[in-house]
Amino acid sequence: MGFNRRGFLERLGAAIAALGASDALLTRFDGAGRVLAEPTRRKLALLVGIDRYPEVATGPGGATLQGCATDVRLQKELLVGRFGFDPADIVTLTDEAATREQIEYAFVEHLQQQAKSGDVVVFHFSGYGSRTRSSELETAQNSLVPVDGVLSAEDESTVNDLLVPTLALLLRSLSTDKVLAVLDTSYLYPGTSWLGNLRVRSRPQPTLGKPSEAELAFQKELRQARKSNKLPGTVLTAAGDTQLAAEVPRRGFSAGAFTYAFTQHLWQSNPATTLRFAFKQASCNVEELAGGEQRPQLCQNSLGECDRAVDLASLSGLLLSSAPDSAEGAIVSVEEGGKSASLWLAGLPAAVLEYCAVDTVFKVELSDRDPIGLHVVSREGLTAKARIDDGAEPAPIDRGMRVREAIRAVPRNLGLTVALDGDLERIERVDATSAFSTIRQVASVAVGEPADCLFGRVGRSTLAQMSDDLPASDGSSYGLFTVGQEPIPNSISMAEEAIKKSVQRLTPQLETLQATKLVGLTENEGSSRLQVRSTLVQVEPENRILSQKIARGGDRAVSGEAPTASELEPGVVTIAAGSRVRYQIVNGGDRPLYFMLSGIDSSGHPVAFFPFSEAGGRAIAAGETLNLPLDPDIKGWEVGGATGLARVRLTCCTSPLEKTREALKSILRSPRDAKTLQVISDPLKVARSLLEDLNAASREAAETAGVAGDVYTLDTQVWATLNFAYRVV
Repeated sequence: MGFNRRGFLERLGAAIAALGASDALLTRFDGAGRVLAEPTRRKLALLVGIDRYPEVATGPGGATLQGCATDVRLQKELLVGRFGFDPADIVTLTDEAATREQIEYAFVEHLQQQAKSGDVVVFHFSGYGSRTRSSELETAQNSLVPVDGVLSAEDESTVNDLLVPTLALLLRSLSTDKVLAVLDTSYLYPGTSWLGNLRVRSRPQPTLGKPSEAELAFQKELRQARKSNKLPGTVLTAAGDTQLAAEVPRRGFSAGAFTYAFTQHLWQSNPATTLRFAFKQASCNVEELAGGEQRPQLCQNSLGECDRAVDLASLSGLLLSSAPDSAEGAIVSVEEGGKSASLWLAGLPAAVLEYCAVDTVFKVELSDRDPIGLHVVSREGLTAKARIDDGAEPAPIDRGMRVREAIRAVPRNLGLTVALDGDLERIERVDATSAFSTIRQVASVAVGEPADCLFGRVGRSTLAQMSDDLPASDGSSYGLFTVGQEPIPNSISMAEEAIKKSVQRLTPQLETLQATKLVGLTENEGSSRLQVRSTLVQVEPENRILSQKIARGGDRAVSGEAPTASELEPGVVTIAAGSRVRYQIVNGGDRPLYFMLSGIDSSGHPVAFFPFSEAGGRAIAAGETLNLPLDPDIKGWEVGGATGLARVRLTCCTSPLEKTREALKSILRSPRDAKTLQVISDPLKVARSLLEDLNAASREAAETAGVAGDVYTLDTQVWATLNFAYRVV
């Protein structure tokens, strides 16, 4: 949709007349999930994403963003493919088109002037954020940096930003309260454009700069003309007001950590899933990546005063009751006379999409005939080229049809990629590259390249947090970090050491991370067709539900009491060291399920639990609820004493996990006495055995689909892997 300045100025008066009366933007989460999906007279969206900022806007040496235009595409495909928006009602402004005036103009012209009561409005911004001030203001204001956030030639402290309070006023100008705004940006610059291997979305400029006179005048007019206290909708921010929002470099694409996670969970949300639940799941994903530096927020009082501790229990349930069933994506085009199609696959978890291999199979489910298979032949970024199953007659598929994952193909020779911290000296990077090259299936890359973890120097402040006994020398010690720069437990040396020796020392930890990565690629909470639900419960010192995961095939079929979204903490849950926990597993299907737990504890050690009580492993009968520990009097299910992030995955399968059982039996001293999560010595062997078991259970479906590649083939009808992450404090 095109715009012109004259039309904007003519309509500006009408926009001002409709403004609300308060400086605070109240964001009500109530009803937002239903709002996105329900039929209305109109659904309008304005999506802004800026990657290519000119140097004059960012300052010398400013890093270029890479995932903001992707965020716009993520939101657009979600709104069209999942929530029924008309593409003609979605305006996108990217890069050079996203000037301050054009963003404000598009808001007035496309949203304020067209939206009526009961219509749906979505606003999204991805790009740099900053802070601005003027002589009239006692405190700084957060701002969104447009592509022309240009420093004045006369006064270098003047910036042409869109002030967040201006956005608040514009949102209050809308005639509808069915509003969702998403801001994937941050405002404080930490002195570097990188948070570990994540790119920071804060303008690399001094934190304070005076806003332009044009922006201040526009905001003043809006304030003077306001008439109402009406405060619409919901605002979600990618990070807290003083935190950092980051984008993640992936294999084939980059995207905002929050935008990808949030839109991905909405693709896979069923009618029985609340929007709050999707927000909490996304928050957990983001915190696992970025640690405590980025925690998505639901704003309650104003855009500048978001609070992660919003009382979600006070908000009503938000059912996506009118949305179609969940999906992993949609068909974006049909080609070659109906023989091939392009698929949008952002409903897959990002880590899974990165390794979406040839021979992965998706299906289009039709009401009047068998599902139609689509076999992936290549992938580029967020889209894949797929071959459509041959049939006696042309397949009745078309653009916009949703696709579900049927068979996942996981590469067998999957390695680990380590990014080298940018703070390392050149000689250190050379030595590290050489050392990592000697380890099988481990490669090193520069910061900013897709990676699984980070290798870097350990500062004395980090060492001081780990121990009071600091080494006397100021020499370097090294360790592994998450991509968000959190130290990985059990990888940090307290002593000075050479890089090559450090890398050799880290070999066991690298194998553990590789095993964790491999099992992580089996996560399929959204696409599994099993009917299974698992709940992590703290038993002592107090009884409370910590987290719950539901295989989407079981949303409606799993019986038993389940917590509401408001009872679950947003983000990664915290557990006090020494607390006792219980895992509850409910099999709501009609087949027995075999299972195991595996992961990394808060000390960084690989752990696993397998029920050796029966020859093929303990099966959970159809309709049964199983509690772990099996014997409530068994001790040992206490959370470890080390502080840090723990990650445990529950894998269920319709066939016995024989190879996994044998692998664990060979490395555990007394496997039949294993009654708790135990530290294991060869996690990579166990992970590969688990993939072999899932591959064997999926053989019939793979052969029927004609999948014969050198990959692990996993049938979504036979397995589910659910991820539990918690932080020990």
